[in-house]
Amino acid sequence: MGFSSKDRDLAELFRQSLGLTAAIRKRRRKRWGKIWTCYEISFSSVRLAHWFQLIGIMPRKSLRLGALQVPHQLFFHTLRGLVDGDGSIARYTDRKGRHRFSIRLYSASEPHLIWVAGVLRERLGVTGSLVMIRRKKRTLGRHPIYQLAYGREASRLVASFLYADPVAPRLDRKWIRWVAAEQSGRL
Repeated sequence: MGFSSKDRDLAELFRQSLGLTAAIRKRRRKRWGKIWTCYEISFSSVRLAHWFQLIGIMPRKSLRLGALQVPHQLFFHTLRGLVDGDGSIARYTDRKGRHRFSIRLYSASEPHLIWVAGVLRERLGVTGSLVMIRRKKRTLGRHPIYQLAYGREASRLVASFLYADPVAPRLDRKWIRWVAAEQSGRL
């Protein structure tokens, strides 16, 4: 099995969370006419691979991902991992001087984002906006990319559940945006 990310901190968090001792390798890849730096970790675990498939994480997951079979009490831990890997937390001031806070999740699998949106609607009563943000150019593939975005109040509520456990694994650079927004009182 392998894990790769452009974010070294995310690769390190993955390694620590699974208790792996394998080294993280820095790789340079040329794709789509650009040179990318990514960080990879490889390991062998038939048991983990089988468990991933049982909960809905399959090979070529980007295109095949749907609802994940995670226990109710672990949903927000799972969502935090999804946001850390394929999402964004933004804190900014718009052109009219209004303070904004937003959580967004990206995927090539629309059914997966529909599942996330449904669980958040059911559990927290929040609704997000699901849109196709781009269809990749022919050289980049034929699959669209979808975005599930939440507005300021919904994002505030979602983030309060994502970061409720202060010792849970998290990507610090995204958590810091939440803390800064929360402490500024500009949510």
